[in-house]
Amino acid sequence: MKTILNFLIFIFLIPAAGFSQGDQLNRMISKYKSVEGFRYLDVNTNMISNETEKVVNLKLVSFNAEKNASFTGKDLRDEFYKGFNKDQFKGLVEVKSSGDNVEMMVKKDGDQVSHIIISVLGQSETVFISVSGDMTMKDLGRFSDFENCHGLQVLEQLCEE
Repeated sequence: MKTILNFLIFIFLIPAAGFSQGDQLNRMISKYKSVEGFRYLDVNTNMISNETEKVVNLKLVSFNAEKNASFTGKDLRDEFYKGFNKDQFKGLVEVKSSGDNVEMMVKKDGDQVSHIIISVLGQSETVFISVSGDMTMKDLGRFSDFENCHGLQVLEQLCEE
C-alpha cells in the first residue's frame, strides 16, 4: 500500500514541477487581481504568424507602485522568485540601466524554445512576462508587434543577432 501511495505521489508531482513557473504567475494573478495598481494579461493564441500553427501562451503581470504603496515592486519580484525554479532556465540577458533591472531567462528543449521569462524591476513598475510554447529564436523575433510592451524589446534585439 505504501509503495502504491508513493508511486501516485510521484506521478502527480512530476507534472507539477514542470509547470511551476506558469503556476507561480497564476498564483500571483489570483492573489493580486483586485489590488489597485496590479494588471495582468493571459492569452493563449497563435501570435507568431498566420501561416504557422504554433500556439503560444503569453502571461503578463504588471504592478505600478505609484498606485499602491502597500508593498513594493521588489516585494512582488521576491515573491515570484521564491516559487520559481531557476535551475530549469538559462539566463540569457541581464540589463541594468536608468533604474530598471531587466532579466531574461530561456528554457530550451533541443533547438526549440519552450519557455521565456522576462522580469523588469523598474523604479515605479514591476513587470513579469512569460511566453511558453514550441518556438524557435527566429519565431520570437516576430513579437515586434508588442514593441510598446516594456521588456519585450529585448526579444527583438536578441533574435536579430
